[in-house]
Amino acid sequence: MTLGEINEKLKELGIPDGWLSINGPDSFGATVIHYEYNKKWRVYEIVDHGKLVYDEWFRNLEDALDYAYMQAEKAAPHFNR
Repeated sequence: MTLGEINEKLKELGIPDGWLSINGPDSFGATVIHYEYNKKWRVYEIVDHGKLVYDEWFRNLEDALDYAYMQAEKAAPHFNR
C-alpha cells in the first residue's frame, strides 16, 4: 500500500485526520509510523501515560502502511458511532 492509497482508504473508513502520523509527532491516540535509525519502520499507538496499544516493526514502508490500515479497520467502528 502507498501513502496515497492509505489516506484514501482512511477517509472511506471515516477515520479522522490526524489519526495517522508519518514521522510526525507522537500524539495521544494517533497511530505513528516512524523510520528509525535501524532502517526499519515502527508502527505504534500511545495512549494514557505512555502505554503502547501496539508496537510493531517492518522492513519497508508498504508493510508498515498495510499494518496501520489493519489497525484503522479495527478502530473505525469507534469513530462511526
